[in-house]
Amino acid sequence: MIRAVVFDLDGTLIYNHTNFMKMRKCVVDELISEGIPEEILDEDDIIVNNMAQAEKYAKENGINVSKLYSATGRIMSRVELETVDLTTPVEGALDTIISLQNECYKTGILTRGSRQYAESALKAANLDIEFDVFICRDDYPEEEAKPSPIAMQRAAEKMRVEVSECLYLGDHAIDMRCATAAGAKFLGVLTGAYTADDWKKINVEYVENITSLNSLLSLEQ
Repeated sequence: MIRAVVFDLDGTLIYNHTNFMKMRKCVVDELISEGIPEEILDEDDIIVNNMAQAEKYAKENGINVSKLYSATGRIMSRVELETVDLTTPVEGALDTIISLQNECYKTGILTRGSRQYAESALKAANLDIEFDVFICRDDYPEEEAKPSPIAMQRAAEKMRVEVSECLYLGDHAIDMRCATAAGAKFLGVLTGAYTADDWKKINVEYVENITSLNSLLSLEQ
């Protein structure tokens, strides 16, 4: 039985205008300046993958991993905040969340955005309502941020439910990786990075957008 619904933020609850191309380039440049070889990094790849490569190299070569995460985290936060005022909500997001809460589901947000960005984005999108749990990239050591299963396990613990009782809704494969590795259920959406074909390629169930949740959960009951 599903007792809690946890949401990714960008592309799931909100539409943002973050310049991810700029963010990826700035992060790679910072990693190189900290001693990570350029040849193991890729500006066109997602930051999570570049950080995994950088962390592995750093641990093997005596480079301070915490310093890497701190430096790149500041860069990501700066780029996120540049366009946060342009954030808009996914249609039906507020009504769906309130409906779930009225049906006594626990609700939460689990995002790789920084705390300052996430709170600012929700306010700009008029979605700054109360959730049972709200976990951001920089609330804990970044090594424990999504896609680490620790992030989802922590969200379940804070909501006082079993992780198997959680449904995570997200727009990217890293959301799916986080949920499934932790033992939570996952459902993709089409309002963000991934298309229907993308989800089909990796055999992931998906819905058009957040508004499909109420009918799905009523069937699950």
